[in-house]
Amino acid sequence: MKRELTSVIKNLNALTQKIEKMIAKIETAEKSQAQPKKTAVPKKAEKKTTESSKGAATKKAAKKPAVKKASKKATETKAPGEMTDKVLSLIQSAPEGMDTAQIMDQTGLNKKQVWGIVSRAKKAGKIKAGKRGIYIAS
Repeated sequence: MKRELTSVIKNLNALTQKIEKMIAKIETAEKSQAQPKKTAVPKKAEKKTTESSKGAATKKAAKKPAVKKASKKATETKAPGEMTDKVLSLIQSAPEGMDTAQIMDQTGLNKKQVWGIVSRAKKAGKIKAGKRGIYIAS
């Protein structure tokens, strides 16, 4: 049992080293793609950047916050609960049911928002799926 555990530990250490090498290759590939063309930099400034980059090589780069585009006016002025009520009333008003494209056209919501609302309503038992992609009031 002891021998098996030591072999497992050795295998895990080997895998860890392989993963670290892969991560290093990926980081160098990302850096080479992300770096813009260099312009003439004075030697003094160049030395400072290389010294400061040694310590920062192990740190991950911070992600920039994504800027979301504003969708249609209906989503900006309505509260999430109001949009859920609007979607449910649309589905209830259609006896043959509605699909997500029709809901998006009438509410101004995007696919992700409509699918989220529909999913929560299905789990709550407020609506059901008649056919694939067609939602009917229950």
